[in-house]
Amino acid sequence: DTLKTEEDIEEKLDARDLGAISYEFKYKSFIELLRRRKKALLIDDPLAGFGFVESFRKFSSKVEYRMEKEGFKTLAVTSVSENEGKSTVAANLAISLAEKNYRVVLIDGDLRRPSQFLIFGQKPSAENELGEFLKGETNTNEILMRTRISSLYLIGGRNCYSSSTDILQNERTQKFLNRCKESADFIIIDTAPTGVLGDAELWGQYADAVLFVERQNFIYAEDINTMLDKFRTQKAKILGVVLN
Repeated sequence: DTLKTEEDIEEKLDARDLGAISYEFKYKSFIELLRRRKKALLIDDPLAGFGFVESFRKFSSKVEYRMEKEGFKTLAVTSVSENEGKSTVAANLAISLAEKNYRVVLIDGDLRRPSQFLIFGQKPSAENELGEFLKGETNTNEILMRTRISSLYLIGGRNCYSSSTDILQNERTQKFLNRCKESADFIIIDTAPTGVLGDAELWGQYADAVLFVERQNFIYAEDINTMLDKFRTQKAKILGVVLN
């Protein structure tokens, strides 16, 4: 009883269907396949497949419509388990919105296992670390990192914090998001998986809405519904689910 098709979202889950991301083969050449070179699947890659790019554009249009209709600006992106592709989906959603000339801030909210700096090829310094800022060690002028896309900014870092839940569970986090809202059209937050840590639930309370990324034929629908209900009991608003 997993999600095998987009129709399964409507039939098996208590959540809105926001689309499906087409499969994209990571290695574009025989040499890349042999080397197994680590690389991110991003829609602004000139070699990205048409179906892959178009599926993200359709998905991001649905997100854009729902967010604007509800007056939302901050969106937490999560999944039930690891290895469902939520970080890649969050990155491509941010890129897609930025390509429409929105001012977008992408926050790597997974303080235990950050990955956005790798996806975008960034080399964060100690002053860029979100964890240090939330602990009160650095100021807001240093944490914003530019990306190759003019209207897309990244906030995160590369350090791993075992005390991530304690770091996020303070009023400084909410104030930080409110500051981001003043200067950005959309804030996309890449969070830890819900089945691993409670950090995603905290981000769900701080953000305007939550998006679930679920890998095809991977997690039982019953387990996904359990997590959706858990977020709702904490007054988080579920924007919908996208099938990866």
